[in-house]
Amino acid sequence: MTLKIEDPKKVCEYCQKEFFRVRYPSKWEDRKRFAGRKYCSKLCMIESSLEKEKTRQWNGRKIQAFKKNKCSTCKGSHWLGVHHRDGNWKNNDINNLITLCASCHSKLHHRKGDYKHMYKKKKCTICELPMRAKGFCNRHYMNFRNKGDPLNQNGQ
Repeated sequence: MTLKIEDPKKVCEYCQKEFFRVRYPSKWEDRKRFAGRKYCSKLCMIESSLEKEKTRQWNGRKIQAFKKNKCSTCKGSHWLGVHHRDGNWKNNDINNLITLCASCHSKLHHRKGDYKHMYKKKKCTICELPMRAKGFCNRHYMNFRNKGDPLNQNGQ
């Protein structure tokens, strides 16, 4: 005797219609796949995505098309990206966005000082000299590598 499992009732998030598992020519849609579906069809899924808030990528393409696919600074056309004038990546107003190539974009951020945190010199955990590797300066790292002890306290 086989036990028939009832499919849960699902409602499309876009059109609010009830939908069921799809019947393919030789078998039914997998239950896990059906459980993960939010929309009754691909059309409803597309319509729903068009109504949602636009993504950063969508805004980037829109501004690049608007600015004729050229860097605002050097007029180059390779490795284009979008820069937010006010620095707020959530403000995707067309007047706040400019198209820049990767080189001009990184130069602009360097001038503004946005990358300073990346270049802080790390110090040795023992003597505060500039770090080479594994948290040690050159002298302590060589002791650690050659003798296994960064302080070389084993009497050798």
